[in-house]
Amino acid sequence: MLVQCLYASRAVGPIDDALLQAVLEPSRHRNTAEGITGLLCHTEDVFLQILEGGRSEVSRLLRRIMCDERHRDVTLLVFDEVSERAFSDWSMGQVSLDTVNPGRLLRFSAHHKLNPFEGRGHMMLAMLLDLRAHGGIVSR
Repeated sequence: MLVQCLYASRAVGPIDDALLQAVLEPSRHRNTAEGITGLLCHTEDVFLQILEGGRSEVSRLLRRIMCDERHRDVTLLVFDEVSERAFSDWSMGQVSLDTVNPGRLLRFSAHHKLNPFEGRGHMMLAMLLDLRAHGGIVSR
């Protein structure tokens, strides 16, 4: 059973290149081994991440993420069964939402500054699908 999980969280400190590498490098290796794909988005202080894979694997990863002390206020926005992956090209793609055209983000948000904690989870998912369709995702 394939599932898609979208959550948001607040970083404990600033999200800088060192933190991103500390999060992304091990997760890309582990995700490949566990059949998990997805995308990590961030602003200066918020993470928005989508995970795709088997229900058991995604649930185990979500438990590890919720215990990670580098962020707080982990909020589940979407957890759905899906028939296919939307982010199958990335063991973990990455995008800084601070570099995305604000008009593109405003299509999915009530304010110029994106706040995934206020919006509907499926609107945040639609925004990620829009970013995937129009480029701007970095992967390795």
